[in-house]
Amino acid sequence: MSIAHFANAAMVAASAGGGFVALWDGSLPVTFAQGDAVQAGSDTDLGLVMDFAKSTKDRIIASNRDFDTGGADAGAAQIYVRNGSVWDLEQTLQKAVPVAADLYGSSVCMNGDGTTAVVTWAGNVVGQTNVHVWTRVGSVWSIIQTITTTFASNFTTDSLLSSDGGVLCLRMPNKGTIEIWRWGGASYALEISIDSPQSLSNTFAASFWISEDGKFLGATDSVRGSFYVWENTTGSTWALRPYAGVGVGNNTIRFDGMGMSGDGNLVSIVNSGLTVLNTWEWDGAAYQKISNNLTVPAFPSAARMSSSGQQIAVDVASGENVDMFEGEGDVPYVSSGVQSPISPTGTGRGKTISYDGRMIVVGSDNWSGEGRVFSMEV
Repeated sequence: MSIAHFANAAMVAASAGGGFVALWDGSLPVTFAQGDAVQAGSDTDLGLVMDFAKSTKDRIIASNRDFDTGGADAGAAQIYVRNGSVWDLEQTLQKAVPVAADLYGSSVCMNGDGTTAVVTWAGNVVGQTNVHVWTRVGSVWSIIQTITTTFASNFTTDSLLSSDGGVLCLRMPNKGTIEIWRWGGASYALEISIDSPQSLSNTFAASFWISEDGKFLGATDSVRGSFYVWENTTGSTWALRPYAGVGVGNNTIRFDGMGMSGDGNLVSIVNSGLTVLNTWEWDGAAYQKISNNLTVPAFPSAARMSSSGQQIAVDVASGENVDMFEGEGDVPYVSSGVQSPISPTGTGRGKTISYDGRMIVVGSDNWSGEGRVFSMEV
């Protein structure tokens, strides 16, 4: 299968603020190459979750948790490699012995150069959540480690990797705990477990993000209307910065999805209840709001930020759409308009952005009855 690829001409517009140059433009001329179907009409979950090599931008990993080879809903994760203007399937990742209803690939992530990938699955064992670490030699992917988390549930686990793969973050939905695992040269070892600073909450880390260098971890508490940033100061010490928001759980203060710059100093948050985007900047003592209630399309669920903090890709879950905001310093964040790969016929799901802010990967878990993944690039 080849996944559709979008390449647009560079959009360069000098800002009145000086050196800032906008990359994205709402007109977005694109070239479109449609890939073949994967088990047409059945694998609708392809694209529900995905990640890509956010530095080299040459590989995508996509969840395909209802993949039926090996048993109904045994699941898989699929790696795609850039081939000119399209993406070709490199390898389908599954357990050595697939098990029906495992939903393998429920969460996936990849490091910056596309040499390490993490795949999670729920399994059928209560009190156990499972994680596979895969590495690539040439074009061949192999499992090098199996992790069983301490999460006392068989719900699947969300995952994030730093660019060099040195830090792995795992978060269990409905648990409200983040585990940080550190690469030791041959395997990952648990470094620390982090709970909500306010109190145990199953909405803690509903959205979370790790910086490119793995030194900053950000997480929201969606119904409390709070976000938190930790800095890895020395060794295994993660210091909590003073946090923003002490909400009580209503649409006015709801924090649903977040992004963070590479230095941890800029944070982007979307509010699905009010359909707005807000950004905060660290002043050395606290986070101060620098943009207030920027309008975004309906049902936003993530606001991923490039390492520079200049680009924010807002996930629009009502279709395969991304609203790109750009700004810097004294230049306010401004929407470039909704970037739509195709007329939405499915349900838009995962979106994420490259470290340099020039590439977005967009997923649909039911595009005309099939899961699809698309990329847009300036």
